[in-house]
Amino acid sequence: MNAVITRSPLLRGAYFFLGLVSLALLFISALPGIPTADMAFLAAFFFAKSSDRLHTWIVTHPRFGPMIENFDPRTGYTRRAKITGITMVALSFTLSIALINIMWLRVIMVLLAVSICAYIWTRHEQDREPAPV
Repeated sequence: MNAVITRSPLLRGAYFFLGLVSLALLFISALPGIPTADMAFLAAFFFAKSSDRLHTWIVTHPRFGPMIENFDPRTGYTRRAKITGITMVALSFTLSIALINIMWLRVIMVLLAVSICAYIWTRHEQDREPAPV
């Protein structure tokens, strides 16, 4: 892998701890409203700075590896990933908005959901779907 381990033992320990926290949140992220891909990216980033073994494990994991490998800022998201992301944001925010009775908070949540969906939709799109893993 192309991980660059931090030389400082203190920083390496901090990155390792943050990687473990991100990994724990990644496993919890099956719950609605918690972004799975973000936690996978964070865990991969922190492990790339602290542990070759865990970085290799997460990027080759059958479930989380494709999430990490299929996104590259130069190539962007696949159309399927965009649609899935927007659908999940819409479902999560719809449920949250339905459970809240404070109007100004509902308005803020609608604006936030629309902003997130617009951000996802406007990201660069891959020309083709990646090969199945």
